[in-house]
This record gives sequence, C-alpha cells and structure tokens, in this order.
Amino acid sequence: MRTLPRWGVVAAASVVLAAGCTSSADPEPPQPSPAPTEEPTDEQEATPEPTEEPEPEPEAAVTLVRELQDYQVEIGVHAVETDGEFSALVVDYRFVEENDAGQPVSNSMLAGGRVGYSGQAGGLRLIDLEERKVLPTAIQGNNIFAMLSRTDDGSRSVSIHPAPESSSVDVLIPALGYVAEVPVVEAGSLFEEAAEELDLPDEAAPVFSLSARTISRDDSAEVEEEDEQITVTLTSDVLFGPDEHELGSDASGALERAAAEIEGYSEGGEIHVIGHTDDVPTDAYADNHELSELRATSVGDELVGLLGEGYQVSTEGLGDSEPRASNSSADGRAQNRRVEILFEGRRILAAEDGEVDEDELELPEAYGYDAVEFGGWRVSAHSVVERGDFLVGTLRIEQLDEDPEVRFPNTYRSEGRDEGHTQIRRNYNTLALGSGAAQVALRTDDDWVMPIDYAVRGEEGEDGTQLVRNLLGDESRVPDPDGVGAVRLVTVVWAGTGQDAVDIEAWARFRLNAVPVSESYDEVDGN
Repeated sequence: MRTLPRWGVVAAASVVLAAGCTSSADPEPPQPSPAPTEEPTDEQEATPEPTEEPEPEPEAAVTLVRELQDYQVEIGVHAVETDGEFSALVVDYRFVEENDAGQPVSNSMLAGGRVGYSGQAGGLRLIDLEERKVLPTAIQGNNIFAMLSRTDDGSRSVSIHPAPESSSVDVLIPALGYVAEVPVVEAGSLFEEAAEELDLPDEAAPVFSLSARTISRDDSAEVEEEDEQITVTLTSDVLFGPDEHELGSDASGALERAAAEIEGYSEGGEIHVIGHTDDVPTDAYADNHELSELRATSVGDELVGLLGEGYQVSTEGLGDSEPRASNSSADGRAQNRRVEILFEGRRILAAEDGEVDEDELELPEAYGYDAVEFGGWRVSAHSVVERGDFLVGTLRIEQLDEDPEVRFPNTYRSEGRDEGHTQIRRNYNTLALGSGAAQVALRTDDDWVMPIDYAVRGEEGEDGTQLVRNLLGDESRVPDPDGVGAVRLVTVVWAGTGQDAVDIEAWARFRLNAVPVSESYDEVDGN
C-alpha cells in the first residue's frame, strides 16, 4: 500500500478539526499532534512505471492463394509504404498446407532472372496503370535493393522501389502472378525496417513508361503508344518500290488506315513524318539520307490530302542513322526500311474477333478455359482480367510427362526468333528472348495485340544506339515445373481491346479462343 505524502495527511486532519468546532466560548483542550508519517524506504517497492505495448505489425493489405509446382502458396502483400522518394514493398509467403519442399519461394525465383546483382528477390515490380509506369526494384551499381528471409511460417521478401504517384499500385511477383490494387500509404514501421535492413539508394531510382503495341495481321504496319505519343510505322516495301520515292499502288490502303488512326486518337495538332532506310548504298540518289527525305515528303503530302483541317504535317529524313534492327540480315534491313508517323494522342482499342485464315498454321486450340495438350504439357487460360486500359492474362501450364518433348519455355514461345510476331523487332533483353512470353498475342480482326513492354536503357552496337526492352510480364523460366502434375503460372499484359472475350495465340504453339474477360480479380477463383 502506497504511503500518502505528508502534506496529504495534514490536510485531512485540518478538515476534521474544522468540522469539530462549536459556538462555545470555552476553548477546546489542545489535541495531540498527529504521528509523523513514515518516509519511504529502499525496501518498499516503488510504483512501476507504465510500459507501452509494442505496436502490432500491420496486416497484409491483400491476401490470395496461387499455384506453384505441386502446392499452393498464400501470398500476403502489405500496403506499399513511401516517404515520397522511395517506397518499400513487403510480401509474405507461406504454404497453405504442410509441405516438405523447404521454403515456398526462393531467391532465384523472385530474382525474376535479374542476375549479376548482389541483392535478392529483385524481380518484383510495382505497376502504376493510372500513370502507365512500371517501378522496378531499385538498382545501384551491382547492388539490387531487395532481400528474401525466412519467417516462422514461411518467407518474406522486402524490396525498395521508386515512390508511386497514385494511391494504389499493382504488384507483379515472378511465377506467382499479378496482384491488383495494393494501397500506397505514408512511410511507417515497415518502411523504416526496410530502410535499415537494405539502406536506401543514394539517388532516385528510375521509373519507366509502358509501351502498348499492335502489329497489323498483314504485317504492313505497326502502331505503338508510349507517354501519350503514338507512332505509326509503315513498311517502306509496302509504300515504295526498290530505290523509289514515289508512292506505289499498294500505298493508298496503308496510308488511309494511318490517317484513320490519326483522326481516331487525336484532335488535331502536329503530325511528324520520318523516313528511314537500311545501310545499303543507292546509286539513284546522292545518299540514303536524300532517299529517306524524299520518301517522308511523299507520305506527308498524301496525309495532308487525307486528313481534315486542324493538322500540321512536317517531314524529315534520317537515312540509316536510327536502325531498329541489325542490317546484317535481310529481315533486319527490311525492318529498317520504314516511314514513321508521330503524333500526340491516347489510343483506346475497340477490336472485333479475328478469324483464322486458311493459310495460317494449324495449331492445338481450345475454347474458354479448356486446355490444349501438346509436347507433354497442358496449357490453359487461368484468367484474363481487365485493369483500366489493360488486360492481364495468366496462363496455367501443367507438366504431363516425366520427360516432355518440348522445353518449358517453348510451350508459349517459338524456337525461331524470326518467325511470326517476331521478337527481334523490339531488341528485347536476352532473358526475354530466351524465356519470356513475348510472342503471346491477342488476335483481333485486323491486328495482333502484343505484350506490354518498356525501354530500360540504350545499348551501343555496330549500327548505333538501340533501346533494350523488358517485358512487363514474366521473363524468367525459373522455376521450371519439376515433375508430372507440377504447375507454373505465366503472366502476360496487353492493351485492352474492349471485348468481352479474347483470342490468345502463342506463335506456332497454340490458340485459346473466346477466353472470357473478368472485370476484377474477385471473379477469378476467389482471388
């Protein structure tokens, strides 16, 4: 029992005395003084100071379950915490049921094929679809700011990214797929712990713009949108004869379609036409630069007649100074002979289903969520989900044979790089070329809708500087399915087509027709 302080006892006694006073004239006899109050001693216990309970760790903002190999993984993605310059992404992984596979995820898997860095789990990416940006894990020198560690019931990855501008982002996890609508919040305990464990980069981490692209089914034109600039690329071999700058008989249709693109996705303004050539010298002109200028002028003059008022057309020629492919092959030279039409706008597709032509390859095909089987594998569409102006597709690939005829990455990509919707046109990084889903396209009435990608850097080559690109979807084959019944999910992202169902085709591999488009991940197996 705590001893009252002395001033408290005196005050209590004073109150009692005052209550005992009477009106008698005779004074009351003096009262004995109260006994002194004992001072606290060392043996007496002092009152314990109240202690603050540690704040509980924030719960995951999004929790879902995904297949991997022959087990299921519960994924808990925490809200992305940001200090305005950097952000921290924390993801927990655990087995849904007891499993003797060790940890549910590995460093090599979450690295997403990003090799040569001292960090781990660096393949996770934040995707800001509202701003059309991708925010990869921060890299500085040979250090990638990410790590994977064990927890009591599984694993946890922590990675540092640029700060998002939007109030929520999507997250792409290698081999486990797409996670939508993860909230972005102010920096808290998770950010502080991540910054302490990993440090923060000395300079801002780069953010890359997403690029959406279509290729016409007749291979005469390509349309790309990036940062609200649309580029229509027309093959010079369709527009002109060899060493000619006057438009040929097949040019009118291609230019009419280009004019329709311009009028459909812009409201007037500047149109810039650029002519390009290969590096083969010509005797008919002073040099290739002159040929490219004359070709650009011919296209520009035709567009002036096709477009309505409100457009200002300018032209220039760059000769062979900006190749898009190597001039060492006939295919590369054909890609470099081109005319580009640039204008500002935002492209929204409104496609119709495309039928398979009689002269096209016969491929294994299925409808809806049904699967195709070939080469020791079963391939189906797990889901196609609408995310703003984009579609996120997830392929489910299951191993059927102990020793399949086809290697796992070749279930969704052609072994020949120069066939079909070619990869070589985009200068993809080696990883995307070797195991990425760069040839998994949507088939529409007029176009192939190609996977979303982004340019990450320039690379010096014999033909000058060429952009190197990454796929937004999965690029790495790790982990390969490891036995009969094992499953891998492969993520591909495309521009939206405005359809209720889409046709998916992997060049020379399979067709999945009339796959329903879901409005949210809530409709996809409860995810």
